[in-house]
Amino acid sequence: MGTRITAKGVDAEAYATEMGVPVRTGIRGIFLLNTNKDKIVWNYAPGSAGKGSIFGNPVVTPQYTETDGLMGGDPRYVDTGVIETNAFTYFYIAKIDPTAPGFAAPGVSQPSELRSMFVSNYGPPSMGYGVGLYVSRGNAVACTLGTADGGGNVQSSTQHLVVDFTKYLIVSCKYDLAARSFTLKNHISGAVIVMPTADGFTRATTGRTMRIGAANTDGYGGKAHMVAVQLHDVALSDSDIDKNAAFLKAYAQRKGIAF
Repeated sequence: MGTRITAKGVDAEAYATEMGVPVRTGIRGIFLLNTNKDKIVWNYAPGSAGKGSIFGNPVVTPQYTETDGLMGGDPRYVDTGVIETNAFTYFYIAKIDPTAPGFAAPGVSQPSELRSMFVSNYGPPSMGYGVGLYVSRGNAVACTLGTADGGGNVQSSTQHLVVDFTKYLIVSCKYDLAARSFTLKNHISGAVIVMPTADGFTRATTGRTMRIGAANTDGYGGKAHMVAVQLHDVALSDSDIDKNAAFLKAYAQRKGIAF
């Protein structure tokens, strides 16, 4: 699928089993969230041997899948089947509705019921935190991840990135195990934030799989229009991240997504 091929009006994507992304290093998951429910659970990562699972009844359209978190009694999400790793680079393309009743003002913390989880397996401290990429403020998304000091102490580290919720987002988050820092980038505006974890603390994983549209706790809800998710188990270089983000953007544009 690195090249789009059409023959006699038939799109080759409908028959493809993997996607030829520019940088495959550490690739664990590619999920194209459109068309039908069979497609949204298929893992298009080269060499992938499995697929995800649907929970609830996510609404699938030709452009995106509408998900919702566990809070509120109507969870709708995809479990990717891809297990969280120490180092990682995660991408998502998504949009939310900033006019929803109760949506926070810019700079104000988002209420739990509207804290849409784009890519997550986040849980409370008793669950070891995990990773969460989500809506954190009325004008910001965040990446939260669990860290530990080796002495039984676990904490979470969070960084926020200002975005424009009136538009579709392309966001990446990576954790560099050697540098003990994580980087969150808005691939629409180009804004980047780099944040080290606390002194003496490094990544603490949970062994849980990553979800699209929900965390591992009923403490958060919120709808999202999810277009694509890509998961790597390594910290890609900045240039490699930009290459894959540009590739995903071009894919979304072919589906009619405007940025």
